[in-house]
Amino acid sequence: GAAASGVLATGKSKVSLDGSSIRDSGRGAWLQDGSVTGFERCVFKNNSIAGICVEAGICSARGTVFQGNNIGVFADRGGEAYISGSGFSGNRTGIKADNSSKISLETSSVRGCGWDGVWCGGGADLRLEFNTFSANRNGIKEDGPCVVKTEGNKFKGNGAADHLVWPRTPRVSV
Repeated sequence: GAAASGVLATGKSKVSLDGSSIRDSGRGAWLQDGSVTGFERCVFKNNSIAGICVEAGICSARGTVFQGNNIGVFADRGGEAYISGSGFSGNRTGIKADNSSKISLETSSVRGCGWDGVWCGGGADLRLEFNTFSANRNGIKEDGPCVVKTEGNKFKGNGAADHLVWPRTPRVSV
């Protein structure tokens, strides 16, 4: 069956959480169908699918911690996530954006992700400004058509690459 969700917002509902902790769910928060959700100073920890999964909804997170989740924030199917002043650590993937979704990440730290700090494809639109990406396999990985605007980011000790850009241009030895 489907994994449980700590918070489920659907049908254009409006939800605000401040100082909440959502742990050990499938999706810490599953936001759908035009819902508008705000998280302030929350903790998403050890969620097996994602800390926040936003599909065709809108969410914001400020001063929020994402730790030990499969994916910290997953925006899909046109979902929008606006994240600032937050910390991602020890997630398999920090942020995933796919299927025409939109992400804004600013003044945040993304570190220790086993796969990618940020992964995007599927026509996603991302704005990544003044963040620190450290000790991830890849800081930012464009793995298909997407638009990524970056400014003022810092990269430290990412294993494979700081920023893999799509389309990949193969190197040819002559």
